[in-house]
Amino acid sequence: MTITDDDGTEIRIHSIDERPRNAEPILLMHGNTSWSYIYRKIIPLLLQSGRHVIAGDLVELSRSNKPTRENLLHFSAPH
Repeated sequence: MTITDDDGTEIRIHSIDERPRNAEPILLMHGNTSWSYIYRKIIPLLLQSGRHVIAGDLVELSRSNKPTRENLLHFSAPH
């Protein structure tokens, strides 16, 4: 999947999309600093149960593109 940043830059978001397509989908999302690889043992089990499995990676993590603007690469949390 590709999205367009507000400055026009295209950012590719890596995802795993396993079918059957007509099956009920289930979306697997991970947290920060992980990636969809953590679902490698769960995805086959969900497929065996007949589900359509989608697992995406957050922007900047794993095989997804990294933003080019420096201010998007860092965030701060209140302490």
